[in-house]
Amino acid sequence: MAVSRLVIYAISLISSLFVEHGEQSVGLYEKMFSVQYPTVFKLLRPLVFYDGDFFFEIALTGYNYDKIHAFFPGFPLVVRLGQIIINFCFPSLDKPLAVIVSTWIINLLLSIFTLYLMKKIFELIPSIDSRLKDLTLKVLIINPMSIYLSSFYSEGLFLFIQTLGLCFIANSLSKNHFTVLDVILPTLVFCLGGFVRSNGFLSGGFVLYFYIIYNFRLRLWPIIKVLVVSGAVMAISVIPFLIVQYTGYQTLCSRSADDYDFCKRRFPSVYNFVQKKYWDVEFLSAIEGRRLANLVYILPIFSILFFYGAEKLRLGSFRDRMFNILRLERVKDLEDFLVPSFYLFLILLLVGLTVMHYNSFTRLLAGYPLFYIFIAELYLSSGDRAKKALRFWMGPFQIFVTVFAVNNYLPI
Repeated sequence: MAVSRLVIYAISLISSLFVEHGEQSVGLYEKMFSVQYPTVFKLLRPLVFYDGDFFFEIALTGYNYDKIHAFFPGFPLVVRLGQIIINFCFPSLDKPLAVIVSTWIINLLLSIFTLYLMKKIFELIPSIDSRLKDLTLKVLIINPMSIYLSSFYSEGLFLFIQTLGLCFIANSLSKNHFTVLDVILPTLVFCLGGFVRSNGFLSGGFVLYFYIIYNFRLRLWPIIKVLVVSGAVMAISVIPFLIVQYTGYQTLCSRSADDYDFCKRRFPSVYNFVQKKYWDVEFLSAIEGRRLANLVYILPIFSILFFYGAEKLRLGSFRDRMFNILRLERVKDLEDFLVPSFYLFLILLLVGLTVMHYNSFTRLLAGYPLFYIFIAELYLSSGDRAKKALRFWMGPFQIFVTVFAVNNYLPI
């Protein structure tokens, strides 16, 4: 894992030194390093590029203006903790540099822990193909989204949290039950993901799905019990998002409410306001003009998702498990385990096509462990031509993604 991250860093460094930079968003990082430490600035710039500068700023100084509220606090808080430990051990190290070092170490550790948890999940799921297991782990180690798992982005932490939550679920399913007690740990873990990414609340759906299929019965008490537990899971899942929004509202609107129209709304959302104001994120905004160039960037991933979805829906057994949810009383194999992930995949695909900027879609997928299983499954079930295309995506295209991500060469 460490070698793969060093390879990604080397590609990033070479590209940042020799490829002309596009529009950048490394204002704070550049101010702190480019003049006083020009060599350090060049060497570490691949770790802090575009949106990474906002996470860097939050970790250093907190939330000081409206635009920065588009980024959730979970990852910067973890980095800040790492920086405190590093500065305790090396007091003479500048705080900004300690923050960047902390980021690289934390992301590497998170990648290693995630790999271990994925192996654990495979051990807990019955009748899994050893080829699929090995290939998934290889894809997880290095793939075209690895640049976001190696730099100042929250995807690595989010991926770890998702994998940990699924590991708790798989552990309960391996014992052939999913009771209220089995709901608690994964729900709390996925709840933490809500402080890392805005879409973290969606992961509560995994807990709901398995609890319902194991406990729903057409009798009064089981129905009431399922409704109560489901309501609790949904409430806990959305709490982090509400806390982040309320904190942002208090920060901005208590200072200058007259400057922000959203402060006057009954249900103000700082996140939606900032996304629309600064990134023009709204329904179908991604297909406007110059943003269509990003299709080149993400076309392979959309193609993978399309062919994977078509392959799954073609399988009669998988369709039956999808559309007969309440008849699926136990998880017998990997396909049973992947059913709720397929529903999530459809939701993410809809969001990616209609709302998100296309070049952000790769980052959205990078934080979900089961996407790496999807890639491995598709590869093993494909013909020679498709295998060559996937190998190209894993190899040469990865260099393309890394270079263009670090230098932000494509319009957004």
